Amino acid sequence: MSSKGYIMNKVLFGIGMMALLAAGPARGITSTWTGNGNVNNDGNWSDASNWNNGVPNAATDVAVLPAPTTRTRTVTVDVPVTVQAIQMAYSGQINKLSLSANLDVGQFTKSGASYMNYQVTMNGNTLTLGTGNLTTAQVPNLSGTGTLIKTGTGNATLIYDSWSVFTGTYRVDNGVLYGTYARISSSSTILVNNGGTYYLNASGGEAPNITLNGTGYASQGAFRTVNYTYGKAITLASDASLAVDSGQTLTLNGSFTGSGKLTKIGAGKLLLGGDSNGYSASTAINAGILEVSGLLQNSVITLNTGGTLNAPAYRVGTVVLNGGTWNNTAQPEWIKGASFSGNDSGVWSDTNNWGTLAIPTTLAILGNVTANGNDGVATRTITNDAVTTVGELRFVQGNDTYPNALYLAADLSVGSLTLNPATWSRYGITIPAGRTLTITNDAANGFPYLYPSSGAGTIVKNGSGTAKMIYSPGINWSGQYVANGGTTHLQYDRINNVAYIVNDGATLQVDDTSLAVGCTITLNGAGYNGQGALNAAGTPGGAFVPPVTISNGATIKVASGQTLPLVGALKGTGATTLIGGGTLDLNNTWTFSVSGTTGNGIVARTGTVDIAGCTLTITNLPAVAVDEVTVIDYNWSSGAVVGQFAVTNGLSASWRLARNGTSRNPNAIVLVPPPGGTVFKMR
Repeated sequence: MSSKGYIMNKVLFGIGMMALLAAGPARGITSTWTGNGNVNNDGNWSDASNWNNGVPNAATDVAVLPAPTTRTRTVTVDVPVTVQAIQMAYSGQINKLSLSANLDVGQFTKSGASYMNYQVTMNGNTLTLGTGNLTTAQVPNLSGTGTLIKTGTGNATLIYDSWSVFTGTYRVDNGVLYGTYARISSSSTILVNNGGTYYLNASGGEAPNITLNGTGYASQGAFRTVNYTYGKAITLASDASLAVDSGQTLTLNGSFTGSGKLTKIGAGKLLLGGDSNGYSASTAINAGILEVSGLLQNSVITLNTGGTLNAPAYRVGTVVLNGGTWNNTAQPEWIKGASFSGNDSGVWSDTNNWGTLAIPTTLAILGNVTANGNDGVATRTITNDAVTTVGELRFVQGNDTYPNALYLAADLSVGSLTLNPATWSRYGITIPAGRTLTITNDAANGFPYLYPSSGAGTIVKNGSGTAKMIYSPGINWSGQYVANGGTTHLQYDRINNVAYIVNDGATLQVDDTSLAVGCTITLNGAGYNGQGALNAAGTPGGAFVPPVTISNGATIKVASGQTLPLVGALKGTGATTLIGGGTLDLNNTWTFSVSGTTGNGIVARTGTVDIAGCTLTITNLPAVAVDEVTVIDYNWSSGAVVGQFAVTNGLSASWRLARNGTSRNPNAIVLVPPPGGTVFKMR
């Protein structure tokens, strides 16, 4: 070899060695974070001293982030990084990545705990996931802004069991991004491009912005879902398909927007409750059901074989039958308004205001309000102007912008009252003085907002069903609630100044969320199916302050391990029976009235009566008597009394109060008459 050739070979060799050194360690490495000697140390990804086998930054490299043991540890991605996998472990402390540059990773794997313990702060950067068609079973918890790009044919799963604070974009370019209990921020966006699918496979209560393109991964739909209610617009940026699984329903209370054609696939139901009259691209139903309770009048709907449209003609525009089925059935729904929108206020008795052109008797649907009506205000008010009876009154309202209201100018009786969705603040009922709303069976998912009204009217609950008061925050409605049957559950109840009257056969249930500020409660009887006229299934979370009047003898049930703290007075002429195994805590005053040889005492059959904070006031005590009178009887296998009365009023000099009973009335608190005469045991 010539000297010139030798020199050239040496030069080429040197250049090659320099390139090799610049490339770092051999690719395909697995390198573990050491934190420069302490695994708990924060640090930069690019610092080789933080790794045991060089800096992982190649498409076949694996980065291992072991569990920090003493503190939250943050590894900062300070340079663009590409790796095959990141393995994150947890053992009591948060394992966190912070992006100062973009990160491209085939998959995340975890061990030791849920997604909440593995975090990625995006800082406006891009996290690309799925390179190499790999699968990520659980995406770490994202925060901040930026973009998550799902690429590759593998799957990735979002499992947020509490609300995510990531407000950026989830972009699905390929494969499937699963939303499993995915409580995605309402400020975030899901952008699905052709070839990708966002599959909401569990009801998660999310409300992101959704934009769709294409037919989805393996033609399963750009957006695929199980039962889900969505209140925003879905934008079709280009032609896109939407799939609803068999036996499932996607309720869209928002609208469709954009210029792309919609194709409905999947055997489930798409229920369109919002106003999509602004959408003019065509719609094709290839499978399953499209049901329109809102408006879709400017889109040509083609019903292909296997597709079904459930909608009256006044809610849709042109319908083309191409082997499919159109169930063109008018509904007993409110339609007064432009284009039969139902947005206008009006009176119940006008048949022209109803889709069937008849006053409803079996079902009345007060449907979605989507815009200001003829009176120029957001609230649509339907006035019940004649005494009316209907089997079911169904309120439907997809958002909080336009309240759906009913005014009772005459009495109204309904078998069942339902809210769809069960968000009480979207609906309202005004019951003026002298008017009555009667529920003959149930209001199982709540009552509408009861609008404040001076001298408000009455709600009567009959039948064996359940009615719920789910109000938070509080409202002022000074009406009367009469329970004649079934169960009324004060769940998050914040109604002030209501007089609850519970008659024999009915139960008023309270739990750890119940309040009844400024209210009064009157009890009668043993309750629905013997569950107590007042049933404390849990300990009320705040002061349970209403005075309780026992009118004609009543049972109070307090669940075992729970306490019903009566901050208000216990009064009335009837006796009280305690069951359930819990504690009835008397914290105010109790008026015990003697009537002949008995009184309105308490029988603790199962449970404990706590009298330590109670003032006992005795009335109608005769000056001379021959009989003992039992105040509290706990002579039962599971009955007990704890404490002493804080104060006892009305006890004359000739009587005494035996806290621990007598030989004739053991395990009782007894009023003992003065010596002399015959003593009888009173139970």
